[in-house]
Amino acid sequence: MKKILICLRQEDLLTTLELILKHWGYRVIATHRPEDLPQYFTDGNPDFLLVESRLAAHPEIGRLVDAGCRRTGCPVVLIGPPGDCRPDTSGIRLDVPVDIFKLFCIVQQHLEPLPRNNFRIAVRVPGMVMRAETTSLVEILSISVRGIFIKTSLAVSRGEEFRLVLPLLGMKRELELTARVIYIVEPCPENRYQQGIGLEFRDLDAEATAQLEAFLEQRLLKELEEKHGHIEIDLTNIRQHTCQNGQPDPGRPFSA
Repeated sequence: MKKILICLRQEDLLTTLELILKHWGYRVIATHRPEDLPQYFTDGNPDFLLVESRLAAHPEIGRLVDAGCRRTGCPVVLIGPPGDCRPDTSGIRLDVPVDIFKLFCIVQQHLEPLPRNNFRIAVRVPGMVMRAETTSLVEILSISVRGIFIKTSLAVSRGEEFRLVLPLLGMKRELELTARVIYIVEPCPENRYQQGIGLEFRDLDAEATAQLEAFLEQRLLKELEEKHGHIEIDLTNIRQHTCQNGQPDPGRPFSA
């Protein structure tokens, strides 16, 4: 399991990022004390470092970060308000409020041999496939901003396109999108006889993309609430994606 070291003095944001990264399957070492970094580098041997940009700009702490990263070979992501880093500061930038989708891409690109560009959320919601001849109900098992996996026994061909109705539960909305078949899963003992289709969304406009992002963000935060309901999530420092009216989704499970 890949290990991520986070050092932020803002403890609410530190806890929120720790929960999100653990939810994505990473081991996380979190601290608000920069003086502990040398020990964590030695004992934890992290694969990835997220550090507050203002801490990294401090000469003494910057030397600790540079030394630890040279020894372990781990990349550095600097977290802070836009424009908070000096132009000559090295490292990957991640602005606060944090965009969850950008965080996922950065982590994937630096830690995974086959990185994903979009995180997926497991769901069990009904959907509808509309073809020229028929309309069929299906079960949606996972979704990202670029595509879905549906459980169905429909006979389809790779590359086939059709219309798909996707309900955004909790948002009182549904999307009607064009989707293309990119892979087909045939039932067998290895996959416990699961049968389904991987679909890629086609020609998404900006509004549909925004609604999908808001839906995925809401589902992720709901999963965190269900798993860690006793811990307050810091939404003030998470970039909240918006829906058609330009406002944060009213069905969000947390209040800022």
